[in-house]
Amino acid sequence: MKEDHSPSIFLGLITYPGTRYPEASGSRGLVSELAQAMEHRGWSVRTHIIDENLVDPATIDLSTRALRASIRTEFSVEATWRSYLRSERHEAQLPIDLRLRQSIAILRMRAWGKPGAAASKRGQQRLVRLANIEAAHLAILTSALNSQCHWALVLEDDAAAADVPALADALVSHLTAWDGADRPEYVNMSESFSLSKLGIRHLMKHHGAWDGASEVLSAERPVTNTVCAILYRSTFVSDLHRTLQDIPMEPIVPIDWKLNAALMRLVREGRIGAGDCFTLEPAPIRQSSMH
Repeated sequence: MKEDHSPSIFLGLITYPGTRYPEASGSRGLVSELAQAMEHRGWSVRTHIIDENLVDPATIDLSTRALRASIRTEFSVEATWRSYLRSERHEAQLPIDLRLRQSIAILRMRAWGKPGAAASKRGQQRLVRLANIEAAHLAILTSALNSQCHWALVLEDDAAAADVPALADALVSHLTAWDGADRPEYVNMSESFSLSKLGIRHLMKHHGAWDGASEVLSAERPVTNTVCAILYRSTFVSDLHRTLQDIPMEPIVPIDWKLNAALMRLVREGRIGAGDCFTLEPAPIRQSSMH
């Protein structure tokens, strides 16, 4: 059999029953339209959509202790992340007071710690949802690895693009150029939080143009926005997948923070560093739930 050397991309979508964005997994969703556009441009495309809950709630610890541990761990990762974002040139770039966030975490812990209370029930439902999101992301990364595609674009169901053909044109142009280079390892592609709100603008420097409207920014150290839309190089998917699996699911925290924890670990191991992370501004993919 003749080996296929055509450029390839994996498109993964994470959704769930009852989503506010049911059209995301249909023929008019971003994955379907982008797959057709990339194939039309000569690319080999593999897709995988996860639209079901993968975790049995009975297997999750939903006790008061687990609820409190989840909040404490999320705050701990955030505190470490905020310290990680500081640089010698910018000691106070963080726009949100961490002590205020800590106070909010303490209030949540108190509210969730009352057995039978409505807040406690909401907390349990949140843990189940977060566990399913994490399991879905791991499953999508597994599929991306198995696809053996050169690149993987992982989307959540609130990802939307106003101009899919333009997105495909830019992807073809940049992925072709990046194919023989050792950078980037991943690209933040969603218009979610602003760089200023995240407190990471000081880490960015101009790297080039994405298209006629967007700029490519290279980060001084690996950073993320949200997991709404991230483009990964296949070799990095392997490192990320391994690292996420090495971090226990419980205490359960949002996948955004779990990804941050994984990135910091990869930085400590010397697997990624300056220039390995790109961010597009404004990004070509909009996170509909935030806009």
